[in-house]
Formats: sequence, structure tokens, C-alpha cells
Amino acid sequence: MKGVASKILIVLGILLVVASILWWAIAVNVMVKFPTGVDSAPVYEGDVLIYLNPLNNEFLKEPLKAPLSIVREIKSVDDLYTSDRAVVEERITQTIGIPGAAAIIDESGYVLDRKSMENVSDSANSWAYERGNVVDRSGTYYINFPFDLSKDKTYKVSDNKSGSSYEIAVEKDGEEEDLEGLRVYNFRGELPLSPAVQAYVKHMEYPEEIDFEKLKAIMEAKGMDVNALMALLQSALSPEELQFLQAGLARPIKLRYFYYTSGRASLEPRTGSIIRLRDVIEGVKVAPDLDQLLQLLDKYSGNEKMAAAIKSIKEMEPQPVYEARYSQTEESIKEAAAEASDNINKINWVKVYVPWILLIVGAALLVGGLLMGGSPAALEEEASAEAEEE
Repeated sequence: MKGVASKILIVLGILLVVASILWWAIAVNVMVKFPTGVDSAPVYEGDVLIYLNPLNNEFLKEPLKAPLSIVREIKSVDDLYTSDRAVVEERITQTIGIPGAAAIIDESGYVLDRKSMENVSDSANSWAYERGNVVDRSGTYYINFPFDLSKDKTYKVSDNKSGSSYEIAVEKDGEEEDLEGLRVYNFRGELPLSPAVQAYVKHMEYPEEIDFEKLKAIMEAKGMDVNALMALLQSALSPEELQFLQAGLARPIKLRYFYYTSGRASLEPRTGSIIRLRDVIEGVKVAPDLDQLLQLLDKYSGNEKMAAAIKSIKEMEPQPVYEARYSQTEESIKEAAAEASDNINKINWVKVYVPWILLIVGAALLVGGLLMGGSPAALEEEASAEAEEE
């Protein structure tokens, strides 16, 4: 009986050791991925400078400063998940502390590779501002960063407002810190002034045109002598060109919008989770589309005065529309850290605890079985003893 028991222990031990190896090789790869049931709402607070009156689309002589609160709701759409893709929707609500001001709500949909966390192309579920506005964010990150994040790499972050992406890299000063019981890497990124996509301009209901008199007032506020410029043009242009110019200025002038942003993100490396966003700056600027005017003037660039006028037009700074500055609230940081800690625990069970338990228990049973007499020599001695007794 002793030999039978030892054989059973050995077989069980071998099975558990093999199970631990298979768990590491197969189960970890299958189970460690972007989860279902995502439902979080980080909160940010700061202030905003408003340069454009939203009631009449008139630019203010002095910007209006107001407090700003942002809630970013992130929810997974589990019904649309596949084994390798996750669908997540985001709703950002910006509340400006001005009596009567309506909240600004941005909604978007994202499709993530559940293993790499990269955004992937999807014509149905990857969109921005409205569901019909399909966005291809392939190769970028936004909702989550990769598992086992490296502080020696840069990562591309998707940006809806510009329809482009920008890189974040770890900060050389203070690249790591302990935050709410977690070790995090501190990254920083910046998107320079870039053309804003039309879908965002439409969503914000920004004016798309401006008449010359309003533009003239803005240019004069920036120190440009518009009357002197017009006098120069009248003296230099041919009658046909002058007529073309006057006809163009009589019509509304198209506007071009630009977006910029920068900020710092503290990322938990094992889960790729965003624990804290801080020192975020984002803004919008606008400039008139004067390409036709510049093309008209280009042939006069040999004239010193005209060259100076062309240079002043090209170097005219875009007019600010708004600029927001904000950081994540302390309570929201604690909630993000708690959620990341819970996910770390789940990952540890899959990647560490379960396979090691299988391996240790299997090895113990195997050794125990061998010590009980499960070795070939011990089994031969037991068989000989039984034969003698018969």
C-alpha cells in the first residue's frame, strides 16, 4: 500500500508541475489583458481663460478668467468586446464657473488591442465627437498604456482635437516616485500648435468666418497699422488686383483654428494605468486664412515696404480663443491608485501566485512520494518483501 500511495503522490506532483508550466505558457497569455467592467470617472480642477464670448462670438478685449471642473467618464462596452479587442467610450464634461454657462461635453469611442493596449482601426467603434466621425488612431495610446511599461521608451498619445498624436517620455528629473502606495513613472508630453480638425471646430460651434472690420480691429489690437497697409496696397497693386482684393475683403474671411496641449502623467508600470494627470495646459487659437492675399502680394516681395508688409502678415500671431490649466484632484488620484492596486493584485494571481502554488505543491507531492518509497529501488525492495511473505 505504501508503494501505491507514493505512486499517486508522484503522479499528482508531476501533473501539478506540468500544470504550472502550462499555466505560465498559456493561461497567463490568455488571461492578462485589458479587462471588462471598466467604469471610472477621474476628476480635474483648474481655471480657464476665455477670449471669445460664446454668446455672440465676439472677441473680448480682456480675457475672462473662470474656475474649471472636468469629469472624464470612461466605460467599457463589454457587449462589443472580442477576445483580442476592447471597446471603450469616454465622456468628458467641462463645467466653467460662470453663471448660465452651458457645460461642454465631448464624447468619443476607442478600440484597443487587449494585449498591447494600442488603439486599433475600427470603422464602427473608433470615433470622436459624433459616432459618424470615424477616427483611425492605429499605433497610439490613450485610454491605457502597455502592461510592463518601460520608462526608457516613448509612447505616442492620440489627440482628438488635432487628429494627430504626440510623444510622451519620462522626465529626467523625478522620473519615479511613490504615489498612494504605488511606484509610478512620471512622463511628460507636448503637442505644439497644430491645426484643429473640422469636427472639433463644428462641435464647439466656433465661428468659421469673420468679416474684415472685425478682423481689422483684432489686427490693430495686436499693433498692426491696417490703414497704412491698405494705403500701401492701393499704391502698389494694379487696378485689376485692387479690385480682386476689395472683392475678397467684402466677403467673410475664413478662419483657421489651432490646438495645443502639454502636461505630466504619472503611470503605474505593471498595469499601464494613468494614476495622475497634472499641470495640463490646453488651448485653442484662431487665425484668418490670408493665403490668397499673400499669393497676390508675393510678386511684389522685391519692394522693401511690401516685403515688410508681407512679413508682418505672415508673422501675425493667432488670436487666443481659450486656454485651460488643470490637474487631477487628490481624491481622484486615490481612486485611480486603488483601482490600479486591485488590477495589480489580479495580475499577480494570474502571473505569480497560481503558477507558483501549482509548482510548489506539485514539487512537494513529488518529493513526498519519492521519500515514501516511490523510487524504483524502494519499490523493488517492497515487492521482494511481499514475495517472501507469500
